[in-house]
Amino acid sequence: SASDSKSRIAFFPGCAVDHFQPDIGSATARVLEALGYEVVVPEGLVCCGRPFLSLGDRSAAEKLARKNQDILASLDVDAVVTSCASCGLTFKKDYPALLAPSGREPVRVQDIHEFLAGKTGELDLQPVPKKVTWHDPCHLGRGQGLSKTGREVLLAVPGIELLEMKTPDRCCGFGGVMRLSHPSLSSAIGESKAKDIAGTRAEVVIAGCPGCRMQI
Repeated sequence: SASDSKSRIAFFPGCAVDHFQPDIGSATARVLEALGYEVVVPEGLVCCGRPFLSLGDRSAAEKLARKNQDILASLDVDAVVTSCASCGLTFKKDYPALLAPSGREPVRVQDIHEFLAGKTGELDLQPVPKKVTWHDPCHLGRGQGLSKTGREVLLAVPGIELLEMKTPDRCCGFGGVMRLSHPSLSSAIGESKAKDIAGTRAEVVIAGCPGCRMQI
């Protein structure tokens, strides 16, 4: 119950998780609840604005940023967490500028790996005896500097053997809007990523981004 839980965490699902990969949202909630947090998904949240920024429509992105900001700022929560690398990057890197004209201060949003760093010891993790490889999403690694953090959280799971691919930080070719606007380029980039993955002989590919997961 809320009264004996540590605190409340707001989860920002983002469009990719909300509409295409709800299992990521359920998994995030399960892990946070296992740590003793109460998880809330606030009503009325909208797209983070990343697709509009990619297309150069800053005014549309600004409107979305203001709406999300007002909802998140009004919550009584201890942290705001997202499992989408693209949303996390947008909140951290783009919201300060998008919200500046309206004088709003951006709420701090953390990626799930960042939030879990240092807390995995509190989880009763079952062994997963699998050979895995880690793909660095552009928006998680280069964008937020969380490559090392992501791997540390992954390797907290007993039994995991990490087989690094060649150039794990090479883009998978999804690029959000790019997948739709330049499908052949996207597929060509994806093909070289697929070869790198196959070369590891891993059983599972891990990627902390719903877009990369869809592409791969």
